[in-house]
Amino acid sequence: MLLVALGLPGAALAAPQPDVVPALTPAPDGGAQVLVLHARACMLLEGEAPDPVPLKAGSTADCQRLNRAMGPLRQDKLRRLRVKAGTYVIRLLNVDVPWPIDFAIEGAHDPSLPKHAGGKIAPGEGADFRLELKPGIYVYRSPLNATLDYRLLVEN
Repeated sequence: MLLVALGLPGAALAAPQPDVVPALTPAPDGGAQVLVLHARACMLLEGEAPDPVPLKAGSTADCQRLNRAMGPLRQDKLRRLRVKAGTYVIRLLNVDVPWPIDFAIEGAHDPSLPKHAGGKIAPGEGADFRLELKPGIYVYRSPLNATLDYRLLVEN
């Protein structure tokens, strides 16, 4: 573990965070569940620790620097989301990132899992991405917001 190698106090005590089952709502068409993700500067809140330290950034480059510096300290506190397989509308809301953001999701270890990349979501706006999620472990992120890689476990 990187923190132990760095000799940081308490690093060896870090325990994995329990999975989080996010609140879901039915989509208006009734054929999907809506999973809402909230983007703040350099992070997607649902994947972070319960009370993340707000990060101040004015650009993607700022987030890249912050996450290089603080990412290893935050990594053990990230929460993995857990949902059942099925059709989802992933709604990404740009809460207060002062530049357009995007969304990407793909299989963490299995390239055959569904994936999506794209979107340009302006500050204060949101966008919906419809996906048929199959069982497996996914990685999701916002590349334009330079977030860390978050995990999503999809179960049968």
